[in-house]
Amino acid sequence: SEIDKVISFNPNKFAEKRDQSLGAIKSVLTSIQPLTKDEETKSVTGSILVVDDNKNNTTLLKKRLQKIGNNVAIANDGMEALNRVKDYEFDLILLDIIMPNMNGYEVLEFLKKDKRYHEIPIIMLSSMDDLTSIYRCIELGADDYVTKPFDKMILEARISACIEKKLLRDKEKQLLEEIRKEKEKSDSLLLNILPKEIADRLKSGEELIADKHSEVSVLFADIVEFTPQSQNLNPRELVSILNTIFTHFDDLSTKYNIEKIKTIGDNYFAVAGLQVGGRKSAIDLINMAKEMIETVNNINDDLNAMNVSVRVGIHTGPIVAGVIGKNKFAYDLWGATVNKASRMESSGDKNKIQISSETYKLIKEYFEVIEERKIDIKGLGKTKTYIIK
Repeated sequence: SEIDKVISFNPNKFAEKRDQSLGAIKSVLTSIQPLTKDEETKSVTGSILVVDDNKNNTTLLKKRLQKIGNNVAIANDGMEALNRVKDYEFDLILLDIIMPNMNGYEVLEFLKKDKRYHEIPIIMLSSMDDLTSIYRCIELGADDYVTKPFDKMILEARISACIEKKLLRDKEKQLLEEIRKEKEKSDSLLLNILPKEIADRLKSGEELIADKHSEVSVLFADIVEFTPQSQNLNPRELVSILNTIFTHFDDLSTKYNIEKIKTIGDNYFAVAGLQVGGRKSAIDLINMAKEMIETVNNINDDLNAMNVSVRVGIHTGPIVAGVIGKNKFAYDLWGATVNKASRMESSGDKNKIQISSETYKLIKEYFEVIEERKIDIKGLGKTKTYIIK
């Protein structure tokens, strides 16, 4: 029973337990590393707007806050406060509640509903110490509530804490914006070497990307006799001419929704129909080829260093497409269709488009054929081809 415990109380055991507890507390205290002077909490200062209809209050607060390193502006009514906020970026607003014309509640609600200002911390200042007023301010988005007359040290501590949170949020936003920009750069670079659908699959974690397409149209375009002529050019001239030509080709590929695969020296390799194959993709590819020839002719008119022309070949058929490599990965196409498209180009004529019979079947109603040929293609023998006007 409780009486027996009191009667049997042993003061020596109590002293032993007390000594053990004190020893544990002492051990904890000695293990604490004190802050150095550099690590001690320092008051955080910033730009503050003080809003109060009592000019004595605003003047007094301004002097106090400037004395500890803050940049302080004042407003003596709600409308003046809103105009100040429009003209200057503040780290904190000290806002009185009882004011004529536009009271503190209305100013608070306006600022917190405007996306331009809703992140500015606001400390409400009021002589009202009732829960209803405090609840209403917090509900409207106030960060803190201080009653008048306020303790100087407490107010300064709350101001410092609010400004520090604001500065940390600003830093976080800046870092997130930098991350967003870097992500945009990396996405842009990825889309320069991969189709968007393939890039999305790669970013989602898919490791082995390989697809079979039953009907795509493949284009090869070669700058005729570019290599022999380039021997007389310096490197800058050579790269500049190729860059001008291929940049125009890239613009055309975007216009016609054609996927550029890569450039191989002075050869341009592209494909249509990876998303939706068939007649439309073949027509788009031929229209792009016609504009490629026109573009090269226009560039050639302005060139003195060399004479450039382009030879284009197109074939339609099945291919396998996928991503190869790890550190320097590339999207590529494989299959007999690619080889035959390359033969269409190499056996063609300058400033003309040579297509295979497979492509011709898809587009014969839309383009005029100026010549029908039978050429000997390595591995295929005599093959019927068509020159498109």
